[in-house]
Amino acid sequence: MPAMPRFAAFAAVLLLAPAAAMTVADDGTSAYISPAVCKENGYDKMSTELDRALAAALARAPANVQPLLKRDQSFFGELVAVAGEEMPQSQNDEDRKRFSEILSQRLAALAQITDGFGRSGVLGKWEDVLGRVTVTPADGGAYRLAIDINAVYGPADSEERQWRCQASALLKPDAGGWLKGTILPEEAPAGAKPPVDADGRPIPPASIKIRRQGETLRVVVDNPDWPNWDDQRNPHCSNVHPVTGSYFASGELDTALVPDKPDTSFVAPTFDCTRPLTASDEEICADPDLAENDVRLNRAWKALMVRLDETTRRALADDQRHWVKTQAAEYTEFLHPDWEKRTYQMHYTTLARLELFGLQRERIALLEGFDEEQQGFAGVWLSYNAILKVERRKMAASRPRAGNGSKAPGRMAASSRWTATS
Repeated sequence: MPAMPRFAAFAAVLLLAPAAAMTVADDGTSAYISPAVCKENGYDKMSTELDRALAAALARAPANVQPLLKRDQSFFGELVAVAGEEMPQSQNDEDRKRFSEILSQRLAALAQITDGFGRSGVLGKWEDVLGRVTVTPADGGAYRLAIDINAVYGPADSEERQWRCQASALLKPDAGGWLKGTILPEEAPAGAKPPVDADGRPIPPASIKIRRQGETLRVVVDNPDWPNWDDQRNPHCSNVHPVTGSYFASGELDTALVPDKPDTSFVAPTFDCTRPLTASDEEICADPDLAENDVRLNRAWKALMVRLDETTRRALADDQRHWVKTQAAEYTEFLHPDWEKRTYQMHYTTLARLELFGLQRERIALLEGFDEEQQGFAGVWLSYNAILKVERRKMAASRPRAGNGSKAPGRMAASSRWTATS
C-alpha cells in the first residue's frame, strides 16, 4: 500500500509543536506546519492541551479500552497530518479557521470522553475521531440511532476530502446482544423512483447494528453494497465508509434519559486485548463478532490438528502461518486502500472491518469443513490466499477420423476433462 504513517497516540502533539514542526514517520514520510504558523495560530499551546487531555482520558479508561482510545487518537494524528498539508497555510480564512476547529473539537471530545467512562447502557451521545452517534429510546422497545459524521481531511474546495453522513436508523434487539436495523431513507422528492441495481432489482438499504463492547459502543454497517450506495436516497450521507467504529461515551447521560440495561460485557478473543500487537488485533478486540470469530477459529484449529497425519499437519501449519501474516496486515491494507489514489489517506473503517470479517469466516470454513478423507481432485480446496473449485465435466461425444490410432468409423469416442475455478 502507499506510504501512510501509523502515528503514535501523541502524533498530533508532535505535529503541532514548534520544536518539531516537521515530523518524520517510520516509513520516511513527513508532514510540515511551520513554527511561525504554529505560534501565530496557537497550535503550540493546543498541542500541550491535547497531550494533557489524552493522558486524563487514558487514566480513566479500562486497560482493555486504552489501546482503542490510543488508536482513535492515532487516527486523529493521521487526519491532522493530511489536513495540515494545506489548511494551516491556506490563503482562505475559512480553511485556517476550520483547521483550528478540528483541534479544538478534538480537545473538547477528549474531555467529554473522560467524563463518559462508567456510563451504563447504550443511550446517549457517543463519539470517535470521525463523528458522533446518539441513541435514544423509541416505541416498542426499539432504539433510534442518529449518525453525524463530519471528517475533514482537506480544504473546503476539495469535496472528496470531506466525509459527511447525517442519517438515522431504527434498531431492535437481535441475536448476540446486538441492536440491529437499517439506515432509513430520507423523504424522497416527488416523483422519485426507488433505486435499483443494474438488473433492475430494488436495492435494499444498508443494515446497521450496535452493541456495547465493554466501555465502548460498537457500530457496524453490515452490508454497505459499495457499487449501489445511492446518495439520492440519503442525500446528506455521501457514503458510509467512516460510520463503522468504536465510539466512546460522551459525557454523563442526559438526566431526561432513563439508563437502559443491555449487555455491556466485553467479548474477549483468544489474546490479551490490553496488548494488541497489530492493527487487526485492535479491530478484533473492538468488535464482538470479530472476537467471537477468533475464538471459534482457534477452537476449530485445535480440534482439527489432532485428527491429521503428520504430513498433512505440517502442510496445514505452514499454510496457517501464512494466513496469520495475512490477517495481521488485512485491516491496515483496507483502512487505507491504495487503489483509492486521491483519498487513500482517509479512514475506510467500514470496508476494513468487512474485509477482516470475511477473511476470518473463510478460514473458519476451511478448518471446520476440512475433510481429511476426501479422495481425488473434485471439490472445493482452500488455502490462505485462494479458493479453488475443481469439477469433472464430460466432453461432448465426437466421431473420430479414420487414421492411425483411431477407432473404427461409426463408433463414438467419449472423454472427460477437469476444470478449475477460483
